[in-house]
Amino acid sequence: MIAAQPLDDAQRMSLEVLTNTLGVPLGTAKTMVFRKRALLGLTPDELLDRVRTVADVVGVTTDQAIEMVTIQPGLLFDTQKNAEALAAGIRAICYELQAPKAEVVTLITRHQSVLHGRQMHLSVADIAHLAMLRQPTGRIAESSSSSTLRARAGARAAGSVAPGDSGDRRRGSAQYSPAAAPRSRLWGPSLNGRLAWATQELPSLLAPLALMAARPEAAAGLAPLTPRGAVACAFALHYAHRALVYPLLMRAPKPTAVTVWALAALFCAANGLTQAAHVLSMPDDARWAPRHVVGLGLWAAGWLANLRADATLRALRPRGGGGGGGGGGYGVPRGGLFELVTAANYLAESVEWAGWALAACTARPGGLAPAAFAVATVANLAPRARSHHAWLRARIPAYPRDRRAFIPYLW
Repeated sequence: MIAAQPLDDAQRMSLEVLTNTLGVPLGTAKTMVFRKRALLGLTPDELLDRVRTVADVVGVTTDQAIEMVTIQPGLLFDTQKNAEALAAGIRAICYELQAPKAEVVTLITRHQSVLHGRQMHLSVADIAHLAMLRQPTGRIAESSSSSTLRARAGARAAGSVAPGDSGDRRRGSAQYSPAAAPRSRLWGPSLNGRLAWATQELPSLLAPLALMAARPEAAAGLAPLTPRGAVACAFALHYAHRALVYPLLMRAPKPTAVTVWALAALFCAANGLTQAAHVLSMPDDARWAPRHVVGLGLWAAGWLANLRADATLRALRPRGGGGGGGGGGYGVPRGGLFELVTAANYLAESVEWAGWALAACTARPGGLAPAAFAVATVANLAPRARSHHAWLRARIPAYPRDRRAFIPYLW
């Protein structure tokens, strides 16, 4: 070790700089240099600038940042990247242990073994370690024991997150996911996830059929090769898949609260009637305009991208679990739009209904109903995409940093 080696004058001066700048004992400075020899080449200004960067990025005081770089000198090199990884790890620990940030930071700085090795982020083994350290306080979450946390270490190391494993049932939470917050009893009992999805989407298909049966003279003009007929077929195809096919493909769907199911079914019924009434009132004209071609082209592209995104997400979940089990797991999706955004399925569905609105809107009274539906879709999905994106970035330190939430390259 450097503490046992003779020092030349330059090394003594560098150690004094390190000691005086950070306010640490000489022995601590020697240990830091032993772990990171390049420290001897840093000037006082460079040391202070990097400590401030750690403090700003991690969100701690300067004194706490000094403690962290003393424990892990590697933070003083490639500082921005390493500090961001450490900050993500701290957020993950806070979420995992349901602990305030101040307590987690204190645990990390008091128990130096957590910040060891070459990696700046905190592993699941570190979470287990901190969980055991917190046990005497009586604040540890009910099921966040070291054994269950270590059981998830393999999934985390592989870059995946397991939303439904048994170790995630803490503080009444049955799912380890962005929707993991305990559900209020006001939402009512839960329904089988597969059945709930099918029956909440089915009104979007049945309501238009009922209206067409009530207005046979208007429905008679829905020839498939006319713009009006193509718009109607696109709407029906989407909801036939969502109500009849998609539920059969679901893997380990989560239970759905009865109130959420009822609200979704009510919206689908109202929207199905509104859009069907609009389509039946469209001009009975066989001529295709550019907006029909472009709009339905966007609809088809969005629909196919949505199918691919659903298949990608489905492949990350294990088979089995039943309709009401709420099991399953998630990994980091790859390929297609997922290389650009976290919520590729939400983006694809938004493009799909934006294209459909372009093809379906008319200048008649009420002719903007499709546009209102498209806007409502984006208003519903965009915040969910942002929330899911933030959750994944906080939970997975290695999550792709250049991937946006909802809009490629922008947001």
